[in-house]
Amino acid sequence: EEKKLNFNGHFILSQHPLFGNVIIDPPQASDSDLEQMESLMVDNYFNSRVTNLFDQLEVKSDQSELFESIRGLCRAFFQYDKLTITMVDSDQSTAKIKLVDGLHDDADEGQSFNMINTLHGLAVQENRMVNSNTWFDEFPEMNRFNPNDRDTFNFMSVLSIPLRSNGEAVGAISIERLKSKKYTDTDARLFELLCGTVSSILNWQQEYNRVHDSSIHDGLTGLL
Repeated sequence: EEKKLNFNGHFILSQHPLFGNVIIDPPQASDSDLEQMESLMVDNYFNSRVTNLFDQLEVKSDQSELFESIRGLCRAFFQYDKLTITMVDSDQSTAKIKLVDGLHDDADEGQSFNMINTLHGLAVQENRMVNSNTWFDEFPEMNRFNPNDRDTFNFMSVLSIPLRSNGEAVGAISIERLKSKKYTDTDARLFELLCGTVSSILNWQQEYNRVHDSSIHDGLTGLL
């Protein structure tokens, strides 16, 4: 005779040595288990997408191709009202905006800004992650890009991580939200992985350009 063992879940058929065919209902996963499983799947998918950046780009690719790929990844995995990629200028005190996604009225691609006492210069100057939904209170002396723009554009939350070369910050990728909702630890972890990978690609491209330029110079020198 078939026996039903009910543990409140989805029934499965099993062969029991005494009872024969037994329908077993395993315990349901808890909410925390489901969240952990979902987080793991997102992590794995994100890791594969980030790793594919190396496969999608050639060493000779222009920086703009890399930055466009970053835009696509950020749109897929993060919620934001503005994405900004900045790279430090040669004078080390200003940075140039390389890519913007979202609001463009406050600061747009191609513009340079002084990093001192700015939210978008903070991650670079202190070479650390900035994750806050109360930056107005934490950094009352700071504006976002330009003097007095903190009162004009009310972005409340920011996650900003430096791009590094040989351990030094050479730029940053930042996402911002108008509402006061801090980015989660998962957001920060994934964003840090993205920025680390982008740093590696930029260094890879920079080294290729250095060797390529050096070989051209040596070749021209040999002709003299």
